[in-house]
Amino acid sequence: MYSFDVFDTLITRTTAAPQGIFSLMRDRICREKHSNGLDDYIIDNFYELRIHSEEFARKVGQAKQVEEITLQDIYLAMAVSGCLDDRQIDYLCKLEQEIEIASVVPVRENIMRLKELIKQENRIVLISDMYLSVETIRKMLLQADPVFEKIPLYVSSEYGKRKTTGNLYRFVQEKEKVFFGDWTHIGDNLHQDIEVPHRLGIWTEISEKRKLTEFEKRCLDCYRGDSKLEIMIGTASGVAVKRNKTSAYSIGYRFVGPILYSYAEWIVDQAVKKGINRLYFIARDGYLIKKVVDAIIRKHKIKINTKYIYGSRKAWRMASLSENHYNLYQLVFWSHIMRIRSLEDLANVLHVPLEKLVRYLPGGFANTRKDTSISCQELEYITRMLSENSQFREYHLQQLAEERKLVCEYLNQEVDKSDSNFAFVDVSGGGLTQGCLKELLGVEAPMRTFFFRMDRINMVEGAVTDTFMPVFLENNLTIEMICRAPHGQTKGYKAENGKIVPDLEPVDDKLLFGHDFAGYEKGVLDFTDRMQEIADKYQIKVASVKNVLSYMKYLADEPSKEILEYFASMPSNESGRGVEITEYAPRLSEEDIRQIFLMRTYEPIEFLYKGTALGYSVLRATEEEKALIDYYKQEHDGILGVLSRQETERKVKRQREHYGRAAFYPVRVLEKKIILYGAGKFGQDLYRRLTDECDHEIVLWVDQNADECRKRGLENVRNVSAIENATYDQIVIAVIKKELAQTIEDELCARGIARSRTVWFPVYEYPNHSVDWDVEKRG
Repeated sequence: MYSFDVFDTLITRTTAAPQGIFSLMRDRICREKHSNGLDDYIIDNFYELRIHSEEFARKVGQAKQVEEITLQDIYLAMAVSGCLDDRQIDYLCKLEQEIEIASVVPVRENIMRLKELIKQENRIVLISDMYLSVETIRKMLLQADPVFEKIPLYVSSEYGKRKTTGNLYRFVQEKEKVFFGDWTHIGDNLHQDIEVPHRLGIWTEISEKRKLTEFEKRCLDCYRGDSKLEIMIGTASGVAVKRNKTSAYSIGYRFVGPILYSYAEWIVDQAVKKGINRLYFIARDGYLIKKVVDAIIRKHKIKINTKYIYGSRKAWRMASLSENHYNLYQLVFWSHIMRIRSLEDLANVLHVPLEKLVRYLPGGFANTRKDTSISCQELEYITRMLSENSQFREYHLQQLAEERKLVCEYLNQEVDKSDSNFAFVDVSGGGLTQGCLKELLGVEAPMRTFFFRMDRINMVEGAVTDTFMPVFLENNLTIEMICRAPHGQTKGYKAENGKIVPDLEPVDDKLLFGHDFAGYEKGVLDFTDRMQEIADKYQIKVASVKNVLSYMKYLADEPSKEILEYFASMPSNESGRGVEITEYAPRLSEEDIRQIFLMRTYEPIEFLYKGTALGYSVLRATEEEKALIDYYKQEHDGILGVLSRQETERKVKRQREHYGRAAFYPVRVLEKKIILYGAGKFGQDLYRRLTDECDHEIVLWVDQNADECRKRGLENVRNVSAIENATYDQIVIAVIKKELAQTIEDELCARGIARSRTVWFPVYEYPNHSVDWDVEKRG
């Protein structure tokens, strides 16, 4: 004879834990409060009351030497609160049975084993320690499979005997007239299904059951009684008992599916409420989201059309510039400026040839090589200068004309603008690209975009942004990490067979498919289908910010080794500018660790780290490497760090001692012939540097107190009035305080000198060596 345990062996529940049924009951009694007449005390505290009433009923039963209790006993124990009458007790008992029956999930593998044993003419019985009645458990089993209709079922509540004590096994042995040695019991509980029957001489087999991860257990402990979390984790953890599933599939199903499904459910819900009937998902982050949204729309027959729009920062931002909308400065400084390290980088961002760009730059850049680095100060000045240069604007717009034409034709081909009942869907950003998109589409009405999260608030005029998570996320790149597409970024557009089609980078698809992206995608979509079935059954929306945040924090900060390696080694190009494809979080070499954690001073992390998420790379390190990282952090400002940076610091020290604060002045952005305004300490340092380097001609050095300056030995200083007869390209205001610089500018303007011919820079102090290690969290 073979016997099978019932719960977690033949059937399980949609909830993560058995107690999850009580959270679903609480939701239901809340909805039915006007008809059930339950006291608010019972409704508000039902989850906890139900758990502790069962404990109380068992204690009372033990005192009476009763091995098992019934469902009725549990609610009679709850009734001691004085808040339940007989009608309400009956209502709660029936409701619990109803939800238990509706929550059944078959354990297919064990049911197949049972059927095979029946086919081999073995005798089969079912045994369960449970307070539910035989009738209820039979109905639950029949929800799973009709094979259970006539199989004998022994339940502890029916006979007052439990497996745990061995008495239910002894009772079955008498009823079935079987020797213990001729009997095999199969179950999932190590004590009552394995140890107890084994002591009686029964053969036993352990059945694998759904196991929760430590993360899932912690979530359930933190948010006890959360029905949304219960069914989400219950659904997600169902993949644990599926055989022959790849690691990528399991990650997509169990950990990414809950995040993307929640976002997609919210998008559909908001679109329906706001009368949106057309959704356009922006590449590449919109790829998986569209598939999840499509599944929800299809399941519920919602009349919303969806389309995938190929686009990128690279394809849209510069192309959006026009004579009336030339926000070049804003576009550059919202384009990962830390990765603009040379003139060639800047030329690539602007979509112009480097040799043409140099023609519009100050004379100090005439002879620089394309790979010559530029500082943030120089970049800021150059970009502002180009933005205000009408000749460069004319050239730039002409250079972008064909690009803009193709973008506009593509968007007009793909986007239905017949009314305003449409919206775009993206994952994250600051909204600037949406502003560019609005310019390219030429729509007058505000354009709506659904975001998962945003970096800024209302930064683009005429754009409406609905954000799923209007919270600041330290691990903000996590959502982009999990939203991948099996194709490269959009470089631009081209005409092909009478249509405008995207021109894509050719590399990402091969790398991602080699990373089992197909399995990952299927896992996400299979979770979506299963989650919909369960959500519909309970008429519940599962989208919850706190639950999604828990999943995101887990993926970003404390992933399992399997998850860490999958995402860390995933091909990535987070900047979207077509730079070298690398892993999302590559392993750090010993030299990387030394440069980043010991040698680094003020350099942006992008100068030293090729990946997207440094924190993830640190998580990949060995224990020895992590110890080295900690050691280098500790020694960064100590003797080891100082000695390691000695040559760099000597050079900086010499510069500072020789030129003072002027040592770090961006002299290359200055024109060839300049007038230096200001002969204070800073003005003198800057004069000496400009004279020594011989790249600029100081045609005049002036100061408001020229007479006093000459008395102090500064014989070259002249009165400000001398400017009127001078021939020059630019006036450099050499003062430290911004307010004084503005006063001088106003004075020069009063003399008829255009502000465009003056320049002032805030004095750049060489920073100290303290490093912001939080960059590891920001990536």
